[in-house]
Amino acid sequence: MPADSPQIPPQAPVVHLDAEPATPGPDSIPPQPPGTPAAPERRPGPAWAAWEAFVLLALFFGAQLLFSGIALAVVGRLMPGLSSSGDIGKLVLYSLPVGLLASYLVTGLGVYWLLVRRHRQPLWSSLGLGAFPPLRLIAPFLGGFLLQFATAVLVAFFPPPEDQQFLFDVFLAGGFWSMAFFFVVAVGLAPLLEEVLFRGLLFPAMRRRCRFLTAAMLVTLLFAALHAFQTGTYWPALTGIFLCGWLLAWLRERHGALWPPVAFHIGFNFTAFIPIFLFNVV
Repeated sequence: MPADSPQIPPQAPVVHLDAEPATPGPDSIPPQPPGTPAAPERRPGPAWAAWEAFVLLALFFGAQLLFSGIALAVVGRLMPGLSSSGDIGKLVLYSLPVGLLASYLVTGLGVYWLLVRRHRQPLWSSLGLGAFPPLRLIAPFLGGFLLQFATAVLVAFFPPPEDQQFLFDVFLAGGFWSMAFFFVVAVGLAPLLEEVLFRGLLFPAMRRRCRFLTAAMLVTLLFAALHAFQTGTYWPALTGIFLCGWLLAWLRERHGALWPPVAFHIGFNFTAFIPIFLFNVV
C-alpha cells in the first residue's frame, strides 16, 4: 500500500435498539437429552364432558322407572282386577310401553338441548351420525347377527332356570301387537338411542382422557350392568351383552362414526327375533 494512502478507521456495527429479536427456527431448538419422555399428545375430544353424558344416562333410565311406575299405578286403578289377581305380567305389559316411549322422548329432548342449545354443536355430525357409505354397514350388521347366534348357542348349552322370566317372555305372552311393539323398540329405537348415549356421548368424552382399553372397558361394564334388569344374573345372556358392548366401542374407535355401532346393535337385536318369526319360540 502506498505510504501516502489515507487510513480508513474500522466502523463499529450498527445496532438498532428498536428491532425485535429474531424468532428461533426449528433448527435452533436445543435437542432434548436422551431419556426425556415425550410430551403426551392430547386427544381432541367433544365439547361436552363425561359427567354430562352420565346425567343423560341417569335421565334415560330414571325416566323409564318413573313413567313406568306412574303408568303401573294408573293401570292398577283403572283395572283393579289385574292387581287383585296378581297378574304382574299383564300389569307390566300395559305400563312398560308408556315408560319406554316417554323415556325415549325425554332423553331425546335432553340430547338435543345438550348439544344444540348448551354447546352449540351440530346435532348429527357431533354424534358421529354424519354421512356414511351404506354398503359399509353390512359387515357390522352381520357381525351383530353372528354374535347373537353365538349367544343363542351358549344359552342352548346352559339354559336359564325354569322360574326365571325375561322381558322378552312378557311381550311374547301378550300376543302379536305387544310383540310388534317390542320389535319396533328393540330393533329401531333402542339401538339408535343407546348408541347415542353410550358410544356417541359417553365414550368420546372418556376417550379424551383415557386410553381405548380403559374407556371401552368402563363404558362396556356400565352398558352390561344397566341391561341386567332384562337378564338378571343369567350369565350367558350377560356375556353376550358384554361382548356386544365391547365390539360396539371397538367399531366406534375404528370408524370414528356411530353408524357402524348402530348397525351392529340392530343386527344383534334383530337376530333375537328370528326364532319368533320362523318357529314361534323364544
